[in-house]
Formats: sequence, structure tokens, C-alpha cells
Amino acid sequence: MKVRLITDSLSLPRRYEGGTVLWEDIYFNKLRKQFPGVEFILMAMGGATIEQLHLSLNYYKETNPDVVILQSGIVDCAPRALGQLEQQIVIKLRIFRLVHPFTKFLRKHRNLTYTKPKQFEATLLKIKNSFPGKPFISIGILPGCEAYDKKVPGISKKIELYNSILSKHSLYIDNSNFSRNGIIGDHHHMNEKGHQQIFDKLLPLIEQYRNKAN
Repeated sequence: MKVRLITDSLSLPRRYEGGTVLWEDIYFNKLRKQFPGVEFILMAMGGATIEQLHLSLNYYKETNPDVVILQSGIVDCAPRALGQLEQQIVIKLRIFRLVHPFTKFLRKHRNLTYTKPKQFEATLLKIKNSFPGKPFISIGILPGCEAYDKKVPGISKKIELYNSILSKHSLYIDNSNFSRNGIIGDHHHMNEKGHQQIFDKLLPLIEQYRNKAN
């Protein structure tokens, strides 16, 4: 059996204040060790929108997976001060210091995201339809909190909206009960405990599909 994981940076190792998520700690590797007879194939792209993940699928479609797992959405739904093109211009002109004082205000009032809900839904369906007839699992975006909303106004509501889209079109792994001790200080990446939580939620599903395949 082949299991295809399509993710943004959340599945990857990373350093954070107070520790390091090692390659051995990520849920992908935990699944590999738990199921040595299952082939897990990871495509992960840090900072990727769901559209960027979809565009990269051409390199991986022919792996012919039996199960597909998607972890995506936080990059798409987060309120932004600037659009992607605007961000590129600010960086090129080196005027970020002029924009930075207004970042929180712009995030709150522009209602700008990298991916609008309808576009997110359409691209999600494109990914799903790239693997017709295959179980399609999505990992819910980790929940917001008061501190995250203070830093990025409106993020919790956006997370709920985009999670509702994921749940509509996939076998959805609900993370509304995700323990905060599994999330690092940026409020959306996972530490070692967080990867363990995702592993624990994926474990029975992989067992189920492996048993069916056997």
C-alpha cells in the first residue's frame, strides 16, 4: 500500500524557541516506523498555498497512491496586510520598515488572504480529483487562540471557515481539540508533542486502510 502526503511546512522538522523538531520526530517518520510494510511518500513545501501544492502534483501524480493525505490551509486563510505581489514589491524596494507599523491595521481592515474561500475549495477539489476513487484525508488547520487573534486579528474565524471547506470534501481530521502544548510560539507550527498528536489521529485510519488492502 502507498500513502501520499501533500503538505505545507507543518509536516517538516524545524527549530523553535525552546527546542527542535527532528526528522525522527515528525509524524511522517512515526508512521513509517509504525507501518514498515506501507510506503509513505512525502511532498512538503514550506510556505506553500494550496494552489502551489496542486501545481507541484504533476511530479508526484504517477506514484499511484492508495491513500492521499493533505495538510494545507493556514498559509491560504491567514489575514494578510499585503497580497503576494505587493509583498514582492515591498521586498524588492526594501521599504518593509515603512509598511511594518501599519501591518496589524491592514490585516484587520483589508480582509485580504492569499487564497479566497471559493478558490481554496476549487483547488481542494482539483487535488482530490487527481486521485479518483482513492480515500482522501485532510488534516484540519490547527485552532486559533486569543494570543493568535491578538497577533493576527480575525485568524480564528478564518481557520473555522477554511476547516469547514476541508470537512465538506474529505475524510476530515478535526483538530479543534488540539492541545496547545503541541503548538509552538508562532501559534500554527507543531512541536514534538504536536506531531505525536497528529500521528495518534492518523494511526487508526492507516491501520484501517492497510487491513483492507491485505
